Amino acid sequence: MQPYTNTKVAASTPLLPAPCGEAAGKRLRAIESPERLLQSKLTIFFVKWSKLVNGTRPDRNRSTTVQSLFENDRVRVLRYKDSPGDRTKPHQHPDSVLITLSNFRRRLTVGDRTVDVEKSPHEVIWNVAQTHVGENTGTTETDVIFVELK
Repeated sequence: MQPYTNTKVAASTPLLPAPCGEAAGKRLRAIESPERLLQSKLTIFFVKWSKLVNGTRPDRNRSTTVQSLFENDRVRVLRYKDSPGDRTKPHQHPDSVLITLSNFRRRLTVGDRTVDVEKSPHEVIWNVAQTHVGENTGTTETDVIFVELK
């Protein structure tokens, strides 16, 4: 299988086979800034990673799991899973990016505000730092990746 890349990150741009030779140089020069390069690399990482983890079954002995996938002095990457009816204790997240891996419904309580949300797989969501309580109110497992900024 040929590797895939997407160096010109755009919402409507499909992943294309990696170019070779002169075309590769032209395509790489199309990246206009370090921010676009980082965005491109993160997109490639999350697309490949989500393909890898989709279809895997969670450990049925524990309904809620938090797994540390990566950590350094700048980010912490966590995978969170829970089952219908599970509810978290109050906890904090720094500024973070959330990547959904499954369909799910949750009730989130932040302070005195409660919001019901419904998400689909492969959504990418920015979250500001917050303390909250989450409850799986749906009929499916919650399966997400948090990329927490330090």
